[in-house]
Amino acid sequence: MPLPVSVKLSSIHCRDEADGIGDAEPYLWTIFFKIDGETIHQAPALPLLVGDAVFHFGPGSHGNLGTRSVDAGETVQIPAAIGEWQTELQPIILTTRDSTTIPFPGIVGAVAVLMEEDNVSDSGAEEGHQALNNFVRDEINEFIHTINLSDFMGVDNPQDKLNELIEALKTKIQDGSAAVVSKAIQDAQWFGSNLWSGINKDDKIGSVVYTFSQQDIVQRRYTINLNRRWQNEGDWEMFGVISAPDPCLGARAAVNQQKARIEQIEQQIRAVRAEMLHASAAMRAQLQAEIAELEAQLVPLRAELQRLRTVLDRCYLRHSIVPDLGGVLVNA
Repeated sequence: MPLPVSVKLSSIHCRDEADGIGDAEPYLWTIFFKIDGETIHQAPALPLLVGDAVFHFGPGSHGNLGTRSVDAGETVQIPAAIGEWQTELQPIILTTRDSTTIPFPGIVGAVAVLMEEDNVSDSGAEEGHQALNNFVRDEINEFIHTINLSDFMGVDNPQDKLNELIEALKTKIQDGSAAVVSKAIQDAQWFGSNLWSGINKDDKIGSVVYTFSQQDIVQRRYTINLNRRWQNEGDWEMFGVISAPDPCLGARAAVNQQKARIEQIEQQIRAVRAEMLHASAAMRAQLQAEIAELEAQLVPLRAELQRLRTVLDRCYLRHSIVPDLGGVLVNA
């Protein structure tokens, strides 16, 4: 079943703009993508994946955050066109030698590069932006096309192996993007502009690559808070969230309500124990009996909480996608 997913980069907080005299002029490049069963499938009778990822590129460069003047202590709200993407994740369907189908969790991701405007021309910055988009798209699609499913056969934890490959991809994107952007800017600008921007080129404050699978989203209870702090070219922090509708919301509410009932009685017990510290001997006996009565009430409440937690865990388990990739995975 497709999982509706919302990715939202919501705001950027500036603790220190580090721009000397005058304010900073930040701008943000964003790339959202997904690798899932909408466009990716297993090649017939081969241990390979075919198809390309789906991408959504945020628009603009200089001034695209709606301000060209940010000082320490200020927060910039990221425009929805740049920071938000709604999509659906579908499992990638794999097939074993005996024609058994295995759903593999789809992946949603986001790339964000926070820049600070200086002397690069508007057109040069946008050429750098487009070069980044092309670089990220090509790297992610190459990653998909070079996966050999046979490498996962017999592996104790195939998901860990895939996570290692994804982390290597994220590192490659972050390490390789600067040179690609720089070259595109130089190629786009005439000599005078390159000389001027070389004196004080636009600064990269920081970058981040997020990736989460459908299973990650379920395990994190359908809400994953995002934040990344960069203490470079000042001190900046970006906030956001990845979310999806929680099909177990009713069961989770029941657990929280039961926990609140237990907490209420535990507070009463703490209050009575505090009262005992200053009570007479006769009164202490009465208060001790009151505590015993309250503690007796906790026994069935805690048992019910355990039952409700089991119901909640089973609900999330029903919506989990945990593929079994051992043994004979593909028609190799």
